Order: sequence, then C-alpha cells, then structure tokens
Amino acid sequence: MKTKKEVVTINYYLSPGHCLAFIKGTAGKFFSCKFIKKDGTLRSINCRIGVYKFVTGKGLNFVPENKGLVTVYDLVKKEYRFINLSTIKEFRIANYKIINLSNKEL
Repeated sequence: MKTKKEVVTINYYLSPGHCLAFIKGTAGKFFSCKFIKKDGTLRSINCRIGVYKFVTGKGLNFVPENKGLVTVYDLVKKEYRFINLSTIKEFRIANYKIINLSNKEL
C-alpha cells in the first residue's frame, strides 16, 4: 500500500520567466496549474509539455513565448492549450505546491 506524500507549499514571487522555467523544468512530467484566463475566470488545468502525438505538422503562425504564453497538452480535454505566464497563480509539481504571490491581486 502506498503512503500519501505530504505536499510542501512554497510561497514565492514569480516573474513570467520564472514560471516558464518551472514549466520547462518539468521535462514532460505531469503538473497542474491555476491561472486567470483571458475572460477573467480562474482555470485549473492538469497538463504536460512535450506531447507531439496530435501535431499535424502545420505549426503555429506565431511564437507563443514572445506573447507570454506556453503551449501545454490538457490531459482532461485531450487538446493543446496555452497558459498565460503573467497570470499564473499556482503550480502543483510532484509533491510541491508553488503559490505565485506576485499575482495575488488577480
């Protein structure tokens, strides 16, 4: 029987660059993220990066990092999604919960 690991909560002021580094640092492992969508609602997403199974080869017309976005694969909807790096409120990676204090007012 597996024992439940204790979640370590870290409160930190994260810039969009730090958020991108955390996401790229997952190296394809599953993580969850809470962020504010463009319409102002809070979204929680279970996702990962590095999924190329459903890529059509057409590509994007823009570079997501230049617009402050990162492309992830949503595990629930089974579609690619963008996360806005400047509106991220919380990450859950492994047994770590990282709360972004710089977006507390959002």
